[in-house]
Amino acid sequence: MKLSNYILNTMFAAMLLIPASLTAQNKTFENLAKKENVEYVYIPQSMLKSMDGMQFNGSINLSQAVNKLKSVEVLACLDPVTIEMIMPALKEDVEKMETLSKVIDEGDSVEIYAVRDGERFSELYIINVTRSDADKHELSAIYITGDFSADDLKNL
Repeated sequence: MKLSNYILNTMFAAMLLIPASLTAQNKTFENLAKKENVEYVYIPQSMLKSMDGMQFNGSINLSQAVNKLKSVEVLACLDPVTIEMIMPALKEDVEKMETLSKVIDEGDSVEIYAVRDGERFSELYIINVTRSDADKHELSAIYITGDFSADDLKNL
């Protein structure tokens, strides 16, 4: 009887934990957010859905796109030393993703990575680094999850 109670309790605990694991945030972003000079924003699906029907500049309607997203995470940093310290972690995060685009121009770079199934994306990772001079650096990294197409992204 003790064994069956143990199994039932374990199954119950697993059922409680499954939803939490399905909505987990990007662990790399979460860890980097703890560093000094790093800003982090997490927007869950519930908040994204509240944007349904909103229009910007009278013409950009986010309804089509936001309903297909599960989460959006943004990491930002303006400190050159911190940027150089966190870039290896971001690069490691995208190692198993497909490179969609990489543009490097005079030290500035934009890199876009994705996990996709055919024409649909489940993850999109954008890393933008601007180095306007020796003292001024900017990093922004965006991690988007959901089930969306390239056309859906055009509406963002």
